Amino acid sequence: MTLDDLAAYQTTLLQFVGPEKTTEQNAAGRVRPLTDVEKAWLAGVIDGEGSIFITKITPKTAHHRRGFYYSARLEIANSNPQFLLRVLELLGKGSTSLNKERRLDWKDKWQYTGYTTVLKQLLPQILPYLVVKRKVAEKMLEYLAFADANQIDGPMDIPEGHYEKVDAFYHVIRKLNEKGSGGLRDNGDSMPLPAWVEGRGTGHRAKNCRTLTEPERAWLAAIIDGEGTIMLSKRKCSAARRGFYYIPSLEITNSNKALLIKILVMIGEGGVYPDRRSEGNPRWKKKWIYNGSAGLMRVILPQILPFLIIKKEQAKTMLEYLQYVRDNPIVGLKVIPAGYYDRIDHLYMALKKMNEKGKGAGIM
Repeated sequence: MTLDDLAAYQTTLLQFVGPEKTTEQNAAGRVRPLTDVEKAWLAGVIDGEGSIFITKITPKTAHHRRGFYYSARLEIANSNPQFLLRVLELLGKGSTSLNKERRLDWKDKWQYTGYTTVLKQLLPQILPYLVVKRKVAEKMLEYLAFADANQIDGPMDIPEGHYEKVDAFYHVIRKLNEKGSGGLRDNGDSMPLPAWVEGRGTGHRAKNCRTLTEPERAWLAAIIDGEGTIMLSKRKCSAARRGFYYIPSLEITNSNKALLIKILVMIGEGGVYPDRRSEGNPRWKKKWIYNGSAGLMRVILPQILPFLIIKKEQAKTMLEYLQYVRDNPIVGLKVIPAGYYDRIDHLYMALKKMNEKGKGAGIM
């Protein structure tokens, strides 16, 4: 299978094409009703790269009763401008801006920002697909409903308990967004792995990958774009011909174990393990890793490829590598075909460069 033959390998996927906005919707700047695929994709984006929060604003010129006011916001940040422009295109409301990074070794980041109207119209649509940000989304909807039902206009008297209520929403949502071990967010650390994972032992080959639904493909692609790595690792081995060999893998890292178990069950293969790199620092939340093998990627990457933005080239390169080693097996050969190692080394270096972080990353 070549990359040109992927269409024959997978079912036809629904692209992000939703209904046209009505004149009334365009005039009001409303978020239109989204398709299931769009809802799933945006939920994946927000679970991975988004933040739903209330910020306290203290204006320097205007007068406010308390000297500050609250502003509800949705922010999504990423170094890939196409990713953020896709969000803006789907929502039709909000804005994107470039945040220049002062640190020379960090990439500049783009940020999408949406306010109350976006949150009111978006969150109810994507709530069933959210995992990591579901509780903060539910609490934000409570806050917005309270604010709508208890609007303060001009010099009117403030109802008793009003400020206490909005302050409570602010502090709970802030606590749900806290990083580290002190936050309120349930990360699913106590959630057990499915029994079929616990009992299958080591050396398992991926044989039971599912054919995903279209919303599942969109959601998984968004998670991988934000939280995933498609990579070749070099493993030293004295028994190997060159003293090392390459291991293809898909890794998704997150502090929310429930998110990774959802991915595990959705795909039907892979494994979820504690990330040892996150241990020992009390300021960090415990992290988990979902890991998928070469056999898993052969089945899953072609399904999600049309929905990938940030990791699309990595996925294509990995599929090229997997197809090449399948078409050119060397097990049992005494003489390796000319150019074999050059080809796989080139693909290894290409993936390594694509996965580099910081300014200048991905430039060959």
